[in-house]
Amino acid sequence: MKYVGKRFITLIITLLCISAVTFAAFSVIPGNASLTRLGTDATPEQVAALEHELGLDQPVTSNGSPVSCAETLVCPTSTIIQRWQVF
Repeated sequence: MKYVGKRFITLIITLLCISAVTFAAFSVIPGNASLTRLGTDATPEQVAALEHELGLDQPVTSNGSPVSCAETLVCPTSTIIQRWQVF
């Protein structure tokens, strides 16, 4: 039982570390999701409107981080599925 407990704690720590590294990597990767979604013919106003709709104009700390996940899961009006609908 002691072995299983150690393995479980190691699993949790590993998952947290991988999540943190992945979140940090996607935060610093250059690119614009709004411009990619709208195409190169999009006007700056359209890009700004989509960034606001997706919440990309907010700071990184409130943009899908573990701090804001509780708000996203509790509030049914701002679920990730509604934010990232595929056309």
